[in-house]
Amino acid sequence: MKKNNKYLYIGLSLAFALSFGQVARADLLLDGDLIINTSTGIFHNQVEVGYSENSNATLTVNNGAILESGLGGIASPATSTGTVTVTGSGSHWDMRWGSIVVGGYGHGTLNIESGGKVSAPSAVIGYASGSAGVVTVAGTNSSLMTSWGGGDLSYDGLLIGKGGNGKLSIIDGGTVINTASATLGGSGSGSVGTATVSGVGSSWENAGNLTIGFIGAGTLNIENGGKVTNVDGFISDGRSGGAVIVTGSGSRWDNSGQLKVGGGGVFSSSSGNLTINDGGVVSAANGVTLDSFSRISGSGGVIEGNVINNGAVISPGNSNSAGVLTITGDLVSYGILEFKILGNDPGEYDQLIIGGDFTMSTIGGLFTVDFSGFTRPVFDTTFDLIQVGGNVTGRWKQDPFFKCPIPADCLDFYGRGEGEKCTILSSFVQVFYS
Repeated sequence: MKKNNKYLYIGLSLAFALSFGQVARADLLLDGDLIINTSTGIFHNQVEVGYSENSNATLTVNNGAILESGLGGIASPATSTGTVTVTGSGSHWDMRWGSIVVGGYGHGTLNIESGGKVSAPSAVIGYASGSAGVVTVAGTNSSLMTSWGGGDLSYDGLLIGKGGNGKLSIIDGGTVINTASATLGGSGSGSVGTATVSGVGSSWENAGNLTIGFIGAGTLNIENGGKVTNVDGFISDGRSGGAVIVTGSGSRWDNSGQLKVGGGGVFSSSSGNLTINDGGVVSAANGVTLDSFSRISGSGGVIEGNVINNGAVISPGNSNSAGVLTITGDLVSYGILEFKILGNDPGEYDQLIIGGDFTMSTIGGLFTVDFSGFTRPVFDTTFDLIQVGGNVTGRWKQDPFFKCPIPADCLDFYGRGEGEKCTILSSFVQVFYS
């Protein structure tokens, strides 16, 4: 045993390894500060940074050094704080078995930057209730890789917010490669998982499925040219809500399978929200399905694929501004299409562009237009709300509704009033397609 006021080795000593030419095995249990700037040849059964209660520990791996271990933990006890930084080209923390847990019961931080690398069979960020884990992968050639043994895609190689609060940031060209599935907002009812992928060259690749919001709540932000890929995508697949925001030219979320928004399996009241803005793209090779309590919105966003709306809301634009939302494939709507009209001219009202066929359902399809932010339209104005490239079939379950700022205006101008909602007379306003 070798001990000082900064760190503790338990196991074979380094001198033994040097004398006999064998690989030493030791536990690195750190309650203070340690910098590793050269490879030691020691294989650590475990590395724990912030090992004891009330500890505040830091570990830095730099200068191309390689730290080899079994499992790794950062801030395991509830009152501990731990920070690990792996920085510089060639610097690598390589875990051979078990998980890396960032924020076990305490507050843990992992920074991977300037070409540094961390690899492990799996990773958990924010393990237990009350814990907080933060992982940042920043810069070109900086990477986090999980390689779940056997490539079983039914397991989570990356779990963000298992029982606590987990946050993953991939920025400035950083990369995360996960050879299994991943979940944001895992098994704890109060857990929260958040991931942000930002910047050209920043990417998160998943060989399996990606779930945003399971028992806990999940949020995924893709912005400024960031990219995320996976097989099937699920937004709100459990008891809590999930939200995905894709914003900016070059920003993409590509699902090689299907994308399901809302529903939550047996927990049918969970809500999913997908927002696509300013050139962002979401693709799903096997289509997008929207279930009840869910919503898709956005201005300047594109959905590549077919969409089935099973009782959800599709609403071009954002809460306070009008916008255009594009679906490149077919749309079948059993749910609500919702539009805002803020003025008479294009750009002042919402538009939905459908590249394929549009099917309106008499089972539950509804159409609403909100005039709340607009004083009064010009008489006999045409609002080109829906553009369809293919065929149009079916009809709405009932006449579309207007919501007007003054019920009397609605009654006088549109012909029939129902409180604050008014039935459209289509001779006044073209609402279906053009």
